[in-house]
Amino acid sequence: MVRGTAISFGLLQEPAISCAKTFMSAHSESPEHTHEMREYIIVFKGRLVVKIGNEAHGLNEGDAVRIPPQVVHSTKTENVDCWFLAITIPQSSEWPDAPEIPDGRTQ
Repeated sequence: MVRGTAISFGLLQEPAISCAKTFMSAHSESPEHTHEMREYIIVFKGRLVVKIGNEAHGLNEGDAVRIPPQVVHSTKTENVDCWFLAITIPQSSEWPDAPEIPDGRTQ
């Protein structure tokens, strides 16, 4: 359970990959957890601290980090809100479903 405010919007949910746009308000924190899949986090607004194992990584706009499978990690914001892109390879069944997007084919 996140302490503070956080919301994720599913962007892509396919067997090989999941992608979610996530917002965390200032002074929010996710608990330590693990995944079966690799996770990538890319900050595009604000600042995020990602703890991977025992090491904390301060990410600013444009920074990214890779989290290996089965490694304990958590995220937190400090004094500013943060928007980031989270990607897992392969798919994460725990993430929100992506909206259905027409594929452009005609019948």
